[in-house]
Amino acid sequence: MVVLGLLSTLAPQREFFSQVHSFFAWCGESMRDARSGPRDPCEAAAGIRASRRRWRAFGKQLQMWAGAIDYNRTLRIDRQATQRLIESMEHAALRLATAEQARGEYLDGSSDHSPAALDRLVDACAESFRRIEQSLADRRPAPDLADVEGPIRDLESKVRTEGFAALSARELGLAAHFQSLARAIGDCRDSVNAIDWEACNRNRF
Repeated sequence: MVVLGLLSTLAPQREFFSQVHSFFAWCGESMRDARSGPRDPCEAAAGIRASRRRWRAFGKQLQMWAGAIDYNRTLRIDRQATQRLIESMEHAALRLATAEQARGEYLDGSSDHSPAALDRLVDACAESFRRIEQSLADRRPAPDLADVEGPIRDLESKVRTEGFAALSARELGLAAHFQSLARAIGDCRDSVNAIDWEACNRNRF
């Protein structure tokens, strides 16, 4: 009854928006950490576990607020669109955790600098999260995301011209993880743009 009373005093669509915005801000922070140097393996593992717990908390909040929205009275907000967004965010969170873990293992096991194209791929994912977060803050559609295909093409070209020995198995695996993450971020952008966030923040009931 306490929960139902709380929901009745708030605009669920606004709370849903707040959770979505917080999620992409959190992803950006995680990506900035991923761009930093090697961490103690125990610290890195603890960070991955914390990230997964954080997503579970986000997921519960998102489902609760999405379920509380009165879609009949809230204009231009669709139940299927909010569920697609939650699913795309969950997929991005899983891909982010996997990519972070792979990068941590790579940094711990490599004494050399990673290829510049690989660093640019990581940076492009971080910038893509930032662009979605900023578009939500501005209540406008998310723009085109940062270029991930350029770094991928550069890595493929390096392999074609220098052979597979040009990149280690870990570097190839890391590139694949961040390429998958980039695709998941693209799905998030499409799902974010399917919702009218002005309506989310304008309607009251």
